[in-house]
Amino acid sequence: MDSPNAAPHLPLELLCRIVGYTPRPSDLKLLCLVSRDFRDAATPALYRNVVLDEKTPRWPRLRLGRGLLSFANAGLAHVRELTCQSSQQGYVKLLKNHKDELQSIQMLLQFLPRHQLAQIDFSTIPLDAVTIATLFAQQNMLQSLALGPIATGLNQHLQLNVFGPNPFNRLRDLHLPSHLWSRSDLDAYSVIMNKAPQVSRLSVHSSHLVEVNRQLSQSVRADENLIFSKLFARDKGDLLQHRNNLRSLHLDRVDVSVGAHLLPQYFDLCKLHEFHLSACTGWSSLLKVFTACFIESNYSLRSFCLDLGSETKKDAVIEKFLSSFGGLETLRYSDRCFGYEPRESLLDLQCLDGHLSSLKQLAIVPGGGRIDASPEVGLADDFFEKISTRCTNLRQLGVIMPFTSTTGNHEDNKRYARSLLELFKLRNLRVLRIFNWPDTSTLSTPTLSDHLLDQIADDGLAGELISDLDDQMEELRCSMVLQQIDIFVAALLPPAFGELQLTHDSPLVCFDGLGDNRVYDDAGLVISPEAACYVPVRQSDIFGRARLMARRVSVMEAKYLEPENEILQWLAG
Repeated sequence: MDSPNAAPHLPLELLCRIVGYTPRPSDLKLLCLVSRDFRDAATPALYRNVVLDEKTPRWPRLRLGRGLLSFANAGLAHVRELTCQSSQQGYVKLLKNHKDELQSIQMLLQFLPRHQLAQIDFSTIPLDAVTIATLFAQQNMLQSLALGPIATGLNQHLQLNVFGPNPFNRLRDLHLPSHLWSRSDLDAYSVIMNKAPQVSRLSVHSSHLVEVNRQLSQSVRADENLIFSKLFARDKGDLLQHRNNLRSLHLDRVDVSVGAHLLPQYFDLCKLHEFHLSACTGWSSLLKVFTACFIESNYSLRSFCLDLGSETKKDAVIEKFLSSFGGLETLRYSDRCFGYEPRESLLDLQCLDGHLSSLKQLAIVPGGGRIDASPEVGLADDFFEKISTRCTNLRQLGVIMPFTSTTGNHEDNKRYARSLLELFKLRNLRVLRIFNWPDTSTLSTPTLSDHLLDQIADDGLAGELISDLDDQMEELRCSMVLQQIDIFVAALLPPAFGELQLTHDSPLVCFDGLGDNRVYDDAGLVISPEAACYVPVRQSDIFGRARLMARRVSVMEAKYLEPENEILQWLAG
C-alpha cells in the first residue's frame, strides 16, 4: 500500500480513499489517478459505470436477490451509466432469442435510481414494448442514448406523450443502431430527434433497414435510401430551431446518395464542429453540398474524418472540400485502395495548407486494407519535411513511412531514418502511429512440411491436432517476425531518441499495420497491433553507463502513458 506521504499535493479527503496511485505525465496539465482499490465498496467512482457483457458472470441470466441484483447491494444507487450487450453473435431477427437479456434489463431497471441515469447503451439488443416503457417511464434525465432495433410501435407512444411531455429534454448524444427492423423504427427515431432540443452529437450507423416478420425468421431488405432521406426529412416551413445545437455528426455505412441536400435544411452547419464519414455510399455528393455551404457562408470545422471504404476515390471532391475552409484541429483521411495506386494519385497536400498550423491530430492512412511491403507504399519525402516545419501544434500523427526492410539496404534505411527524424522535430508530438511494417519477407520462418502432414494423417491424428500445430507454428512465426521488428527498432529509434533528448521529450512510437496487415508473404500470418508500441527508456549497462533504449509496450500500457491517444484506437482491430 502506498503511503499518503508519497503524494503530498493531493487533497486529504482523496488520500483517505485511494490505496494506490500513479500520476500521469505532467505535460497533460492535470493529475489523473488510477485507483487500484477502494476501502468503501459502494463509492460512486466504483459503481458509476456498469457494463454487462459476455465477460460478466451470470449475464444475461441475472437472478433477483443474488449477485448484482442483491437487495443489500447499496452500490446500485450510485449507477449513472449502464451498458448491456447482447450475448448473441450478430443481430438475431427474433425477440425470443433475446428473452434473457430483456428480462435481466427489466429487473435491473427496477433496482436503479429513478430519473438518475445519464447514459444508456442497449445498441446490440432489440427492445420490446415492456422494456421500452420501463426505460422511458423511469428515466427522463438521460444525456446519452443508444438503443437497438425497436420491436414495438414506439412512434405512436412518443407522439401521444405517453412517457411525459418531453422525456428527452436533457439528451445530448443520440446513437442510431446499425440495424433497423422496420420503417416505424425510422419514424420513432425521427420523433426522438425532434423531441430532443439539446442534442449536440448525433451518430447514425444504420446500414441496414430490414422489414422483419415478428413471428417468423424472415426478413426483406428494404430500400436503404430511406434511412437518410426519411430520417432528416421535415415539413416545409418547419424551422426546427432546436437542431441548431448540433456540434458533432457521425455517419457510418449510411447511403447518403439520396437526401444529401436535406442536411443544411435540417441543421445549422455554422454550429457543426465535428464531421465524420465512414464507408458511406454517395459520400461525394454530401461533401459537395457541404463545400457549397462552407464557401458561401464561411463555415469551418474543427474535426473531419473520412474513411472511403470501398467507394471510388474522388480526389478533386476531397481537395475542394478541404480547401473551402481552414482551422482543422483533427484530420483523419483513410483510403482502402491506398497502396494499390501510384504515388502520384495520392491526396494533394496543398489542400491542407489552411489547416497545417492548427492541426493537433493528423492521420493519412489506409482504411484497413492490406498494406503490401513494396517501395510504392508511403508518402513523398517532402511530406515529412512539410509536416515537421508547419504542423507545430501536432500532438498525434499517423502516417505511412517510406519503404524499408529489416534486412534492407543502406540507402533505404537512411531514407527511413531521415524521414523519422523529420517527424521527431515536432516538439509537441506525443504519439506517432506508423501504419506499415518494415518488410520481413526475407525472413525464413518455420512451416509444417508436407511430409509431416502426410505422416500425421497416416497415423490417424489429423483434424484437431493439425489445427493445433498450425496455431503453434503461426505463433512461432509471429514471434520471430516481432523479434526482427525489435532488432530493427533497437537500431533505429535510440539514436533518434538521443537527438531529441537535447531539446524535447520523445514521442511514443507505434508500429501498427492495422488488423489485416500481413508482414510476411504467408497469407495466414497476421501480426497483432497489440505488440509493437515503443517508448524511450534509460537503462544502465554492466559498467553503470546510462543508455537510451526503445522498450516495447502493449497498447494498453501505451494508452495509460498517453491517455489522449485516440489515434491509436482509430481503425484498429
